Amino acid sequence: MISSTRPHRWIITILTVFAAAGLLGAAASSATAHEPTATLVSVTGDASGITLDVRVPLDRYDFAYGTDLAEDPEAGVAAASSDLHARLQNTVEVSAGGIAWDLEVGVLETTEVNDVANLAVEITATPPPVAATGPVELRWTLITDTVYSHKVYVVRARDAEAVVASPTVEAADILGLITTQQPKLLIDGEVASARATFATLVGVGFDHFRGGPDHLVFLALVALGVARRRQGWRTSAKRLALLTTTFTAGHSLSLAAAT
Repeated sequence: MISSTRPHRWIITILTVFAAAGLLGAAASSATAHEPTATLVSVTGDASGITLDVRVPLDRYDFAYGTDLAEDPEAGVAAASSDLHARLQNTVEVSAGGIAWDLEVGVLETTEVNDVANLAVEITATPPPVAATGPVELRWTLITDTVYSHKVYVVRARDAEAVVASPTVEAADILGLITTQQPKLLIDGEVASARATFATLVGVGFDHFRGGPDHLVFLALVALGVARRRQGWRTSAKRLALLTTTFTAGHSLSLAAAT
């Protein structure tokens, strides 16, 4: 008989295997839940034309395409200006009703976001005369076409000048998240009045959880801990829901306090 106060050996073995796999996965892969840098795209405008104020972390760009721009950002970006313009033209697309808009990539500059060198550029998208009406769609594959863990936050600036001065999601409303698996984002109605929905934020949360092996291992360990208790499936389900909800609330509070 298995003692109720002392875990059985097979349970300890399984927990050890899960923990080891999680640590190895986190060390060997760039797909961690808390990626140090992400692309930020701030959107302003409406159906008659939009502007994308873009911040691209150069260390992620170097990792994706084998360049070394982050070593000397200003000189590197200036030397690779033509290649950067061409890549942006090929990896960014704005459309409505299936018809692509005209893109104009502005002057390439460098800035720092959280002590990380970023490429700063303004991209203007205007609809052609025959453009169809409908929701504006942004398709983005820069870096995400190579680095599957990279995230692109698309936001609507509450104050365009504030976002340019401090390009963080705190100065804007999140419209959505673009990833390798989800390269397109629909913006319904006028971009200037678009806001994040509850479903959008829940989707961002699930992507954040799913993208980190540390989170997945934690959930597996919680489930195993609940499953080893002698109780019915209803009680187990309630206990699992309580533990995961408590963790989520605590994690949210810690992030709020850190912010």
